[in-house]
Amino acid sequence: MEDKVKAWIESEYQFQLRWGDSCSASHATDRCYGVIMFAINNLFTEFNKELNKWWEDEMLPKFRDLEECD
Repeated sequence: MEDKVKAWIESEYQFQLRWGDSCSASHATDRCYGVIMFAINNLFTEFNKELNKWWEDEMLPKFRDLEECD
């Protein structure tokens, strides 16, 4: 399940990278954050620290960079 969550977020990032603007990137970040929060808290028997770290360290900075592009 963790791989599917990561794949969905990465595809959302690629879509925003190619077609999005700063406003849609902000909405995409919100959607992905919701998916991450749901996944790490509800899809696994324990809080998924690895998925949280991947989001915080790798993907969130990428999404934030897209939001800054105008």
